[in-house]
Amino acid sequence: MLVIGMLLPALVGAQAVRWADRVVEVTSQEDSSAAFLTGPPDGRSWSPSEADNYLGEVLRLRFGAPVLAEGAVLVESENPGALHLLLAADSTGRETLLYENPFPEPQDLAARRLEVPFSTGPVWVSELVVELKTNAVPGFNRLDAVGLLLPEASPPAPPTETLQPKAPPRIVGAFSDSPRQLGPGVNSPQFEGFPLISPDGGTLWFVREGHPTNLGAADAADLWMSRRLDDGSWGTAVNLGTPMNGPGRERPAGLTLPDQSLFFLRKEDTRSALIQGRWTGRSWLELVPTAPNLPPDVVSAHLHPAGKVLVFSAPVPGRGLDLFVCLADAEGRWGAPRPLGPGLNSGGDETGPFLAADGKTLFFASNGHPGNGGFDLFRSRRLDDSWTQWSAPENLGSPVNSPADETFASVPASGSRLFYTSNTKGDGELFSIPLPPALQPEPVRMLQGHCVYEEGKPAREARLRWEVPGEAPRE
Repeated sequence: MLVIGMLLPALVGAQAVRWADRVVEVTSQEDSSAAFLTGPPDGRSWSPSEADNYLGEVLRLRFGAPVLAEGAVLVESENPGALHLLLAADSTGRETLLYENPFPEPQDLAARRLEVPFSTGPVWVSELVVELKTNAVPGFNRLDAVGLLLPEASPPAPPTETLQPKAPPRIVGAFSDSPRQLGPGVNSPQFEGFPLISPDGGTLWFVREGHPTNLGAADAADLWMSRRLDDGSWGTAVNLGTPMNGPGRERPAGLTLPDQSLFFLRKEDTRSALIQGRWTGRSWLELVPTAPNLPPDVVSAHLHPAGKVLVFSAPVPGRGLDLFVCLADAEGRWGAPRPLGPGLNSGGDETGPFLAADGKTLFFASNGHPGNGGFDLFRSRRLDDSWTQWSAPENLGSPVNSPADETFASVPASGSRLFYTSNTKGDGELFSIPLPPALQPEPVRMLQGHCVYEEGKPAREARLRWEVPGEAPRE
């Protein structure tokens, strides 16, 4: 029999455990039993909707604030032995493999408390992903509770000689206003993140997680949309519904101006795909675009409005999350991903890239560059066409960045306002703030309209001539 952990009774004085307090995602459940996974064991158990599912089952659990843990506890209340994988997800969504059992098998026990030490040693965990091979252990594989084992003592500090003093954050600009929450039309008791503001600043797409109307398994992250009202506030957000939302997790990735298409990342299991959606005037039509062959574990991405540049964040073994770019040629063929260079990729985690309409100014989040706390927002400018030479990252500073995590920035074509995610007031809420001129991208003007013949019929083809006083005409 393969031993995959130590079976220990729950005794007074045993190692401290932080029990899950929220279920983020389950692939299936019987009679809303997923709620029983939270809190300490109480005799009530989660059960999959069917036994022996050859696809297995995946549970994603949250523990409040990030927890430094050295192992996991699974209270298997019926048919133990199906545990296959444990993965930790941090606040950026990056997943780290903590434990793998390639050959789950039945145990000679009706139930057990399983304690599994992490192969990585102590690690910070925001969410724990539990994968079960249910067809390897016949019958219903039920779980009463899932927890994290806390270290008995604080982990030792690194040797003194290896410690490097952290440089103060490089901060530019001066904000004349304070960040403002986007109001009850957008923010809710659930997590809101990954904002994408339209080039004209009038429409906001974002992710809402855990809402009961979401289509993903266990209300996993769906795409939502809100429009700016005449008084400047944001209207009540609506779920985009099918086919834009499905059983996986969706994240907005860009709006292309030539055809007004909304692109988004869809994450299912360990796969990532860039999907195109187009508004027909009555409903959304989902299309599969000609897109880069993305790595399977992309965390976030942004497609520039011209549709020819895609920047994204993905894990690199031994480093963390790095920033990459893919470029399309005139025929729409995408080149291979390439790193944005050591000036941006710090060896820590960089995520949430957003390339402004000027095609030069990049906003991103990092915990590797000097900052104010967890993840801070930064800005950098592209120096040439190699896409590897960038100006030194500039920390946006206070009042945007805080000791908490600020991530996933978005800016309209005017460059005048910043939209971003912060967890200063909960799991994640959306904020906005006017950008000072020193931090704004180069201004980009938007022209919208229709070309028609004199009799009013739409023109199939047209040449536009742009004339500015004192400048040569452009077409």
